[in-house]
Amino acid sequence: MTVLALTIAYVILIPLLLLLSLQAPYYWYTKAGLILLCSAFYIVVWHTLPQLEGWPIDQPLPEEFQLLSQHIVQPDKRKDTRGVIHMWVIDLTEEGDQTPRAYRLPYTEQLHQQIIEAASNAQPQKGKRTKQQVGNSIPGTPSTQIDFQPMPIHRLPPKN
Repeated sequence: MTVLALTIAYVILIPLLLLLSLQAPYYWYTKAGLILLCSAFYIVVWHTLPQLEGWPIDQPLPEEFQLLSQHIVQPDKRKDTRGVIHMWVIDLTEEGDQTPRAYRLPYTEQLHQQIIEAASNAQPQKGKRTKQQVGNSIPGTPSTQIDFQPMPIHRLPPKN
């Protein structure tokens, strides 16, 4: 869902609310149906706004990306938290829009070590998602494996 979905939701919602507020001579079930439809559009807006505000999404990482930053929350058995890995990346695939995006991944020890190792390198890191399978961290959620390598350095040509 994007800005277009949010716009469409409000464009449809406003005339419906106007229709109800004018006390149109409709049957009660027509008015009730319109109220339910308006409520459905509020749900669309509710689920769209976090993606627009920069909140991390639960979608799979792009096939190739540049790692900008990370935040790792380890599992805590005392607090009964599963742990999560937040990554801020730029999509490097051809169809990617080159806009930084935040992703939320389920915590795994292997992914934690890979990201810490990549982040400790001074050179910017390029990540490539190698495989996605059901992991042991959270039942039923995909576990991501990533290969990191340094980004190629683009040097200016020598002056003549």
